[in-house]
Amino acid sequence: SIYVNVMKGYTEGGGSTPGVVSQPKLILEKYSVGTDKIYAGEEFEVFFTLKNTSSVEAVQNIQISIADTADTGKLLPAENGSNTIYIAKIDKGESYDVTYKMQSAADIEPKAYKLGLTLAYEGAKNIVAYTASDTISVTVFQKIRLKFDAPVFYDQFFVGASGGVYLAMYNMGRSSVYNCMVSVEGEGLQMEET
Repeated sequence: SIYVNVMKGYTEGGGSTPGVVSQPKLILEKYSVGTDKIYAGEEFEVFFTLKNTSSVEAVQNIQISIADTADTGKLLPAENGSNTIYIAKIDKGESYDVTYKMQSAADIEPKAYKLGLTLAYEGAKNIVAYTASDTISVTVFQKIRLKFDAPVFYDQFFVGASGGVYLAMYNMGRSSVYNCMVSVEGEGLQMEET
């Protein structure tokens, strides 16, 4: 028997070269909302850009799931829409723009909400599955809806004299109303003060 120590060219694991496999990263590069203000009950569009940060490998078979992180059921895909988006491939170092239509419930509370993005994808070379997640912030407003009862007159009115009028005002919306001022318009009528 002869024993030989191999000093040059030896690799462990039956000849395969062990090495670190770089994971291609898919990130949310930027996002925006299609309107200045999103009002409750209305449709709106969210635009976002995904970037493959890898300089050596494309990503493929990309599935994006979008959901309200608070799970309130108040931010949903637009009518006949899905909360899942599919992208076949994003090449190394490239970006991909996505437009997604959503709708908020009419009774949603006015505040900022977070939409969660869950990204599931594969590396194009090694076909290894990866996941990533990110969030998009969306602020929803309620339209102000004020309702007035018919005025109730307590006094008889004479030219040049004052009289009392009762008028009830109701805030029918879900947003608070601040600094509200009431004035009266009519021929021969004038309020003593606002």
